[in-house]
Amino acid sequence: MRIVIIGGGTAGTEVARQLRFRDKNVEIILVDKKGYNQYSPCSMPYYLEGKIKDLEVYSNYEEDKIEYLRSYELVSYDDEKVVVKKDEFKELSYDKLVLATGSSVVKPKIKGLEEYYTLKDLDDVKKLKKLSGKTLIIGGGYIGVELALALKNVTLVEAEPFLFPKTLDKDMSKLVKEYLESEGVKVITDTKVDEIKNGEFMSEKYDNFIVSVGFKPLKEYEVDEFLRVKENVYTVGDLVKSKNLVTNEEAYCMLANNAVKQASVVAENILGNEKKYEGFVSNSVSKTRDLIIGSVGVTSEKGKGFFKVVVGKFKGLSKYKSCDGKEIVVKLICNEKGIVKGCQVIGYEDVSGILNMVSSYVKNKQSVYDLVEVDTCYNPCVASMHNPLVEAGKVVVKKLGR
Repeated sequence: MRIVIIGGGTAGTEVARQLRFRDKNVEIILVDKKGYNQYSPCSMPYYLEGKIKDLEVYSNYEEDKIEYLRSYELVSYDDEKVVVKKDEFKELSYDKLVLATGSSVVKPKIKGLEEYYTLKDLDDVKKLKKLSGKTLIIGGGYIGVELALALKNVTLVEAEPFLFPKTLDKDMSKLVKEYLESEGVKVITDTKVDEIKNGEFMSEKYDNFIVSVGFKPLKEYEVDEFLRVKENVYTVGDLVKSKNLVTNEEAYCMLANNAVKQASVVAENILGNEKKYEGFVSNSVSKTRDLIIGSVGVTSEKGKGFFKVVVGKFKGLSKYKSCDGKEIVVKLICNEKGIVKGCQVIGYEDVSGILNMVSSYVKNKQSVYDLVEVDTCYNPCVASMHNPLVEAGKVVVKKLGR
């Protein structure tokens, strides 16, 4: 069987790797417009900051017998073949085809903004490494906030009333804003950038402009529960609009962890095992210098459109203060029946364990009453006697009156 995969980013490469892991004999051809070895896009701000020295994730294409056609662009495909182009056209027959061409940067309409930077791939990293002078970052989501402390002399502006508007509530976002400001970043919220005049915004002159307002899929595809576009053709990653398991809305979830999950589903289906992709709960985490910010499920503001929101919030320490315990804030979001719908965590040590635990509760529609009865580990130099997530859950239970 010959499998052709269009797109060598996280989603496409993961399909190739997982196919090879499951089957040593299938023929795999990976095609990519730029032809990078697989790297971690999420690592790019930290590479610019100097925290990470190498972005590469995978390079064993030859060893794993994955034929990699670098710098080839998709021209067209039909039910029998794919046409790609480098210096000339090349036809590839296939038994199964995977489309994983990803997304592009959303370009806002800002009068007078002729030249600006983005952060989408390694070409952008090379350009940003050369920056000097004063920089205005437009967009206060993950990339914008991570870049704010990866670069120097930065002003960060967000059109919404607070940073991380899609993943945090206002009270939690305030903690991020205060931290950025304490680290020397000027933060402007509730302000839309409509015009840049002679390199100036709000009477301040800038040398560089970075746009980070989101991404859009290169093409929209309708897929079934097996991530099939049609017979023998699949798609993964940023191209896939799928079900938000909390709200039941159809939406894009452009996260690497979701792409890897989808790649596993597609690999199984290509090899004849019928595996459904159920959807996502949007589990994400970020780090800006020393502060770690995470979110899973829906925010309380988003949840209000679908259920009666009950919130439990707890501020404590990750472990004993004498063992260098760090402050952590947990906000748990449930409905009126106590079903866990989301969580936000901000702290200075690893918060992913809390997020991953809540992710399981959200996906399986479990109750906060189960959560508060969980046995949690304790050691004064490792974990708190009063688990912050459980304590937040107790606040919810108290509000529910049980």
